[in-house]
Amino acid sequence: TGLILWIPKSKKALKYSLWFRWKKKTKMYKKVYDLHNILGFYAAFILLIIGLTGMVWALEWWSQGVYKVTSGGRMMPEWRMAKSDTLHVDTPAKDIYLGIDSLFSELSQKAPTAQAFSIYLPNVEDKASAIMITVFPDKKLYYNVDRYSFDKYTFKQVEVDHPYQGKYENKDFADKLRRMNYDIHIGAIGGTAGRLLVFLSTLFGMSLPLTGLYLYIRKRKKTKEKKSNIAE
Repeated sequence: TGLILWIPKSKKALKYSLWFRWKKKTKMYKKVYDLHNILGFYAAFILLIIGLTGMVWALEWWSQGVYKVTSGGRMMPEWRMAKSDTLHVDTPAKDIYLGIDSLFSELSQKAPTAQAFSIYLPNVEDKASAIMITVFPDKKLYYNVDRYSFDKYTFKQVEVDHPYQGKYENKDFADKLRRMNYDIHIGAIGGTAGRLLVFLSTLFGMSLPLTGLYLYIRKRKKTKEKKSNIAE
């Protein structure tokens, strides 16, 4: 709605709606109006992206809708953890730490430039729980990780059909976009500059209701003064 209200009525008005043209005599009301109107215009696009990506976690219908549109009609698989094959529960026990060391060594060779590894041990009380190892090509990003699951009895890989599971490069557009959602939301997708831009935009977004209220009160006050002068 703010963007709709921002739309200038003429080309001349457009010129004054895109950048500041303050002079020494420019009054405080005009400065606040320009800050609200001009910076609000530029920040609105970033705030919209933040809002739309945030809705992915907040609203199930929106989350599924976005995935369905970007995947060409597919529904996103329900999240589930990998399971170990309990048929092997009675097989001779293997040292799980030696197995994890072996898996870590194998994945390290496959991704020699990885900056971080995250290893989740299986739940001892859950016979079907599995080992999960996440490989981070960049420790500051989450979208491009490779997330592997392994059977805790045989140490064989367990495939799980979900956007957040498996190798990033093997995913289609819809899955990659879903993975990017968090990094887009916080600006990490654009590096330090992206994070800073999101931070400043949200900080400025917090001021918009305050400057909007100030402008509303001043405008209402001026309207009352005009009516009062006319009446006199």
